[in-house]
Amino acid sequence: MDSYMWVAEELYNIVWKPIGIVPGVMITDYDPSLLGAIKNTYNGTTFMLCTVHVKNNFKKNCFKGFGGSVDKHNSLLQAAGHLIYSEDDESYNKAKNVFLSIAKTSTKAIDIANYLNRYVSNFCGSHQMMMQVDNERYYSHRSFL
Repeated sequence: MDSYMWVAEELYNIVWKPIGIVPGVMITDYDPSLLGAIKNTYNGTTFMLCTVHVKNNFKKNCFKGFGGSVDKHNSLLQAAGHLIYSEDDESYNKAKNVFLSIAKTSTKAIDIANYLNRYVSNFCGSHQMMMQVDNERYYSHRSFL
């Protein structure tokens, strides 16, 4: 048996099965084996990429085209943080505009904008999902962090 599957099943049997629920959200590194184990064990659980990995992905995909400019890297990471932690559509859109204005100064501006539209908005829009979970009072006992 795959070790991720074993851990997921044991965690379910020890923590979740006795109280009759499954976590509403699991935060992972999106490892395919781990996701498969969670999907097989926790039906209906939403997945989120952890912020450490999101920031690493920003660095990997967005620093290109800025050379070694520490100031640009820091500005871009700060804008990325505002995207990640935005609490509503207005703050998300404002952060996205700041991020794109910085990205436009890169020699890889189109690649960065495509990355933002393809990947980042999928994660960063999750603030609404987390607020919904919290508003339904499931967050504290249904989320597995």
